[in-house]
Amino acid sequence: MRIRRGPIRAIKRFQRRIGDSLAAWMGLESGWLAEHVAHCPVCQKRAGLHRQAELGLSLIKSQPRTIDLVKKANAQAVSTLQRSLRQTKKSDHLRQTRPKTFWSYPNVRTLQPLLSTAACLMVILLVKTGVFASMNKVRETGTNVVHSYYAHHLGQEMADDLFKA
Repeated sequence: MRIRRGPIRAIKRFQRRIGDSLAAWMGLESGWLAEHVAHCPVCQKRAGLHRQAELGLSLIKSQPRTIDLVKKANAQAVSTLQRSLRQTKKSDHLRQTRPKTFWSYPNVRTLQPLLSTAACLMVILLVKTGVFASMNKVRETGTNVVHSYYAHHLGQEMADDLFKA
């Protein structure tokens, strides 16, 4: 028996529309919710805790991971296996595996000064060719375009106030 795709798409579209309308009514952007949080001390405290949690998560995401992260993850994955599978050679190899990075190769100590010199020469070359100056020119042109857009849609005074700071 073959199932027609039309009704399934219609149901998914209906579910998406219901979700969007509920998000507009109950979501964080709804006006009544923002007004309630502004006057309710319990909700203000919860919103503050939520902001702190978001800040903490963003800091965790921005921290660099250690090389041993793969090794720890593999060891954790192997520990969830049955005992008979945990005691195989492949699982021992997986438990001890570390990723190969450029800095883990044996001749990297002799290459590091060469790479530093190449990076300095590249920066000097970019400065001499005017790449950085042209980037400033692109930034200034983009700022002027956005300023004229806001001046056209919001008015010259508002645009000047926005771009004065």
